[in-house]
Amino acid sequence: MSSVKAKRLKLSEEANDNDNDSDDSSSTVGAGDKGTIMSDTQASDIDITQMREEMSEMKRRLEQLEGIESRCKYLEGKCASLERSVQLLAEHQNYEYKAPPIDSWYWEERGFNAEYIERTEA
Repeated sequence: MSSVKAKRLKLSEEANDNDNDSDDSSSTVGAGDKGTIMSDTQASDIDITQMREEMSEMKRRLEQLEGIESRCKYLEGKCASLERSVQLLAEHQNYEYKAPPIDSWYWEERGFNAEYIERTEA
């Protein structure tokens, strides 16, 4: 339970106690009203305090969000750069295997079967 909620609960209980006291001792009319007015004012103060705390939390979250957005823009720039690099590498890829083919006798000497030798020549 937050401290604001705890204060509000305590003030609410005090107001109820004041109302109960005035009901028991019917001394002066409006004695309970004064306690209620006071607790309404205190509740308003607590509401304002709670709103200020919420505003502070919202400001903190907004700053955090701005930091995340900044980081996201930075990473998007990096990603675009990497994508361009990969695209350039893919466009300029002219790889050819230039080694001479290995004769079938090489494979026969090493004990490979005819089926394997046919696949290597293809």
